[in-house]
Amino acid sequence: MATLLLLEDSLNNIRIASEVARQAGFSEIEALVSPSLAVCRLGNAIEDRAALPDLLFLDLDLGMESGFGLLRFDHSNRLQIKLASWFGAS
Repeated sequence: MATLLLLEDSLNNIRIASEVARQAGFSEIEALVSPSLAVCRLGNAIEDRAALPDLLFLDLDLGMESGFGLLRFDHSNRLQIKLASWFGAS
């Protein structure tokens, strides 16, 4: 069962990315709208309270926040999660 952690602030983009992820074989999709929520989610995985996702898919431009903080968290904790990102213009 492949799991995806999606970090995106646009509900329309969450819908689109979720559809594509299901077509690609992801059976479990968890969408979060804030990098701080995603860091908390991955922190729980580090402490064995949740499983690590198979793929982290994130929007780097989240308006007032940035997905780069989540990249730094992933790198500093050496989580070794596959990563895909996008950056869209509004």
